[in-house]
Amino acid sequence: MPAKSAQHDEASAFTAPEQVNHRRYEALRAFFVDGLSHAEAGDRFGYTRWAMINLVRDYRNGKLTLFTPPRKPGRVPGSAPAKDRVRGRVIELRREGLSTYEISARLAAEHTAKTLITHYARRMTIEQRLAEIIQAFHADALSSAVNLNVDLDIMLCVLAQALIAALRARLPGYATVTPDVLQRRFLETPGTITTSADTITVRLDRRAYSPVLRKADLPQDTPVPWWDNRTLRFEFS
Repeated sequence: MPAKSAQHDEASAFTAPEQVNHRRYEALRAFFVDGLSHAEAGDRFGYTRWAMINLVRDYRNGKLTLFTPPRKPGRVPGSAPAKDRVRGRVIELRREGLSTYEISARLAAEHTAKTLITHYARRMTIEQRLAEIIQAFHADALSSAVNLNVDLDIMLCVLAQALIAALRARLPGYATVTPDVLQRRFLETPGTITTSADTITVRLDRRAYSPVLRKADLPQDTPVPWWDNRTLRFEFS
């Protein structure tokens, strides 16, 4: 059997792309160029048949942008860094004849730099959370073309992301980890569920990361009103 070439070892970047638009491109290429069916192309790149149908339809209708349109060299209009915007504001104030002290006081009153930094930090956080939802819960591979099912999928993805965020905030040292890390280290932990008249006890098996759960800010007993006021209890081996 001939040895695998170096090109073959690096082929996973094209056969299993991680970037969303790259994966869409390869799936569409398999459908249009290789002649695969919706189900076959979707199965190869992690989409359901209906998600693949939606992808092809959006591409044909011009609603899908896979590549950034070319632009002229130089900075994109409106994308100046915060420092440049503050510098421009300083020049405007200098033209008004204000002194250095007066300019400093005016900028402090306007919160120019703080507002810009806060805005971009918030935007980066939102983009990071959206990327987590896509990667961890496959929000880009929805189950159906029916609007009701799609809305339900998105709602469940957002709910799962909120629960993951609440969990990692309570785990010491895990405030910034991604959902896949939490899933591998904690959510996939096997255990035993014991049911009594008024209590559901979940006893998790011992794992390497069990000490983290013991130190976590997690309530031992949680009353569940919609569960006939039963108590949900977690125990760690």
